Amino acid sequence: MQKPTNSFLNRGLKLTHLQLIAALARTGGVQLAANQLSIAQPAASRLAMEIERIIGQKIHRRAGKGIELTQAGHALAKRAARILHELEDAQSDISEIGLGHVGNVRIGSVTGPSIKYILPVLRKARLTMPNVSISVEVSTSDILGARLLNGDVDFVLGRLPEGHSPALFEQQPIALEPVSLIARKDHALARAATVSAEQLLEFDWVLPFKGTILFNAIERALHLRGLPPPKQCFNTSSFLLTLALVRQSNAIAPIATSVTDVFADAQEQNALRIIKSDFEVSVEVFSLLKLADRVFTPSTQAVFEMVQDITQ
Repeated sequence: MQKPTNSFLNRGLKLTHLQLIAALARTGGVQLAANQLSIAQPAASRLAMEIERIIGQKIHRRAGKGIELTQAGHALAKRAARILHELEDAQSDISEIGLGHVGNVRIGSVTGPSIKYILPVLRKARLTMPNVSISVEVSTSDILGARLLNGDVDFVLGRLPEGHSPALFEQQPIALEPVSLIARKDHALARAATVSAEQLLEFDWVLPFKGTILFNAIERALHLRGLPPPKQCFNTSSFLLTLALVRQSNAIAPIATSVTDVFADAQEQNALRIIKSDFEVSVEVFSLLKLADRVFTPSTQAVFEMVQDITQ
């Protein structure tokens, strides 16, 4: 097929231009972008001007001591990052033809599934694919969704990001994510046979920020019982800070059951306990997600299939 005569490629867009716009998006500064690319600052400025000539729009403006991308700059940077990731994957493909499974696999996961599913996959992959490096980013579904769309992770165990068409993704639903409540081992509620929802509300809670999936699930479950949200909350997205607050105060916290099974049980050496309660909460179904148009490297495909097998 003949290329359109007015395409960016015909106007002179090159790989170095894509590398620069992606670096500008990462760093927020021309000098910092130049440093990342190991070129001089005047050369980076010249590339930026060439990009603006090619696309016919400004790509950045001054902001404080740095720069910020314009809407056109953001649009091009997003595509550039995807193209550069695809080129990295192509290099991995070629390498694996001769060397077998090598390279990097990047997984994103929400907390519970990372413990229940990703951890066993890591152990298996270490034995069967020793030359493959696997990185795991544990975060919330909204952050992981953005990382997936930007090509920063290969696939995700999480939930569809809001505000994006489901057609962008291949989705394999897995399960609801049950939630348990934890407290320090000498907490009054930890010793009770069964705790009501009303009793739970007598204590401080540690919750993620308002609007997150877990916060909404707790609020909805309380509302269905005709109960208000907890009066006093510590809000944090940090799992470690949540554990520390629960261990060092009278606060309680909802945590994915697959995680509480590891960090809180009846063993004396554990500082945390699962509260036995009739207040049951589950977070909406999580899925195995990949971009619909993404072609995996052989190593990534192998790890992806391991996750598929263990989640079925």
